[in-house]
Amino acid sequence: MRLGFFTNRLIWIGIAVEWFLILSIIYSPTLQTIFSTAPLQPSYWLILLLCPPFILIADELRKRIMVKINHN
Repeated sequence: MRLGFFTNRLIWIGIAVEWFLILSIIYSPTLQTIFSTAPLQPSYWLILLLCPPFILIADELRKRIMVKINHN
């Protein structure tokens, strides 16, 4: 059985909460002081947005390869 990408809503809620907390720690002056953080440069955001799809694609390729290996 294969689940769809948006099947588990709790995962997406968890991701949204995680992003909210991360952005709060990075950009809220009070939390910046507590956690010793500073705003990220735009180039860092670009890297952060580009890397996860590559990891997702690599994992999907790994799964397909493992299925083919296990069926032989």
